[in-house]
Amino acid sequence: MYPVICSFGPVKIYSYGLMVAAAVMAVYAYALYRAEGDHLDKDIIKSLFPIALLTGLIGARFLFVVTNADYYRKNLSQIILINQGGLSIFGGFVLAFLVLACYLCFRGYDWVRYADFLTPKLFLGQAIGRIGCFLNGCCYGKTLLSAGAPGAGSEGIVIPAQLISAGLLFGIFIILEFALKEKVRKRGALTSLALGFYAVFRFGIEYLRGDNTALFMGLTLGQMISVALFAFAIVFWLLIGSGGDRKEN
Repeated sequence: MYPVICSFGPVKIYSYGLMVAAAVMAVYAYALYRAEGDHLDKDIIKSLFPIALLTGLIGARFLFVVTNADYYRKNLSQIILINQGGLSIFGGFVLAFLVLACYLCFRGYDWVRYADFLTPKLFLGQAIGRIGCFLNGCCYGKTLLSAGAPGAGSEGIVIPAQLISAGLLFGIFIILEFALKEKVRKRGALTSLALGFYAVFRFGIEYLRGDNTALFMGLTLGQMISVALFAFAIVFWLLIGSGGDRKEN
C-alpha cells in the first residue's frame, strides 16, 4: 500500500486525499461536459458543486467519526484529518442530497431533474475514490490465506475489495449513464435505479470486506443502511419515479 504518494519536507501528499480530489474533479468536469447535451444550465451545475463538496465531506466524515467514536474520543485532533482516509459515503450522500434538494427548490428549479442528471455520475467519482482506499489500505477485504500459509507468501492473501468495488462501481456508472439513461424517461426513475443499484452493490460487497463486523442478525452497518436505502429507492420510485416524463427544457 502507498498511503503517502510523495513528501516535500514536512508536507505529505496522501494517496487517499489525492484520489478523492481526482474523483471530485472528474465528476465536476464530466457533469459540465454533459450538461449542455441534457439541456441543463452549466452555471447551475457550477453553483451546486461547492455545496455538494462541502456537505458531502461533512456528512461523510461525521458518520465515519460517529461509527468509530471510541477511537476518535481518544484522538480528537484526528477528526479533521480526512486526507488520511475515513469517509462514509452514506453520510456524505444523505446530507448532500438533502441540502442540494432544498437549495434547488429554494431557487425554483426541478430538483428531481438534477438528481437524475447527477446521481449516476457519482458512481464514477466513487470508483476513483475506491482506488484511493486501495492505496491507503482502508476498506480492505477479508483474508483468504494468512501470512506464512502454504501458497500465501510472507504477506498473506487478502481479497482486493477496494479494486473489486472500483470495477463494479464503474460498471454501474456505464450502465446508468449510457445504457439506461435514454431508455428510462420517467422523471426520478434514474435516481431510483441508481439508489437501488448502489444498495444492492453495497450489500453484496460487504461480504468481501474485512474491516466491518456484523452488528445485528449477521448484518454489518453498511448492509443495514443498504436495506434502508433500497426501501427508500422503492418509495422514491413510487412517489416520484412513476410520474411524468423528464422535460428537456
